[in-house]
Amino acid sequence: MNPLYRDSFNRAFSEARYQALLDFLTAEAGFEIPFRICETPIFLTERLSRRLIDAAQEIVEALRTPEYQRYAERAIPPGSRVPGPEGHTAFLQIDFALAVGEGGEVVPQLIELQGFPSLYGFQYLLDRGYRHAYDLPVELVSYFTGLDTEGYVRALRELIVADEEPENVVLLEIEPEEQKTRVDFVVTEKLLGIPTVCAVHGVRERGGKLFYSRNGREIPIHRIYNRVIFDEIERKGIDLSPIFGRELDVTWVGAPALVLEDQQILAALSGRCGRPPLRASLQLRLGAHRDPRGPRELRAEAALLLRRPGSRDRRHARAPAGARAAGKLHPATPGRVRTGHRHPRRPGQGRGADDVRL
Repeated sequence: MNPLYRDSFNRAFSEARYQALLDFLTAEAGFEIPFRICETPIFLTERLSRRLIDAAQEIVEALRTPEYQRYAERAIPPGSRVPGPEGHTAFLQIDFALAVGEGGEVVPQLIELQGFPSLYGFQYLLDRGYRHAYDLPVELVSYFTGLDTEGYVRALRELIVADEEPENVVLLEIEPEEQKTRVDFVVTEKLLGIPTVCAVHGVRERGGKLFYSRNGREIPIHRIYNRVIFDEIERKGIDLSPIFGRELDVTWVGAPALVLEDQQILAALSGRCGRPPLRASLQLRLGAHRDPRGPRELRAEAALLLRRPGSRDRRHARAPAGARAAGKLHPATPGRVRTGHRHPRRPGQGRGADDVRL
């Protein structure tokens, strides 16, 4: 991590400032966020930022190979393909762990990929929250590929809303008011002006068209920002075939079938497509991680990656246009790993017996 910003942040940190962060997020959301917020951003060096960007670009290039396309076509389970045109996903998240590699250098290790939206609205809010509470240096940014806050929101609007009226674009989810990610829906509504609609109770199909009601009006749906996960449909035994099981006069922003397709990426990238597509510097890990010393828990927390842009902070020279368009939409991935073992020389770190701070 960047020692300059890390040391400065640690010296200025106080519980009062952390509470100010929580209060700001609660006020903006309109309710208390149901998952834990990390006390601190993660400060990246330019070198580590570049390694993350290069590793992500290698993966994007691998996804565009004929070998991967052939594998992915077979990966979609029977009955899970949604009618309609297919292609590359509009959204791609690449989640890395930051691990100690050979020689003690921090290196990225691939955890998972998903061709499905992440918490784009919440990441925008979290960036504002950290800056509000901690008065962070203005030169630190949380966006990649040259985006700033305004450009990030504009890119989201261009992809999700496009040329439609916001009321004809919906964020679709199952019982959105019950989801832990509800804060992301609220922020997205504020940023883009689109409504969040329940896929179970809020959508009607008629003649191959979809509608929802608001203030006594029936409003046609032209574009769907899909946040419905097929696993939840199956787990809850919900019949959404009127939406997902037939050809509709609607544009999917992120085709539902591709959620399942791109969740099979890890197996494809590990060499089953005929060749290992990544350099040895990027280590792949498949499946669940087991600690030989016993079971441990991976707890999700919301954090923010911050870095100071360097001279090489620009789009990857080899990135094709489609990859650039998709890549610029992904903010820094949140999360923090807390293992079940405390550092023997740092007994005071963290907030609990199994909490290790970055």
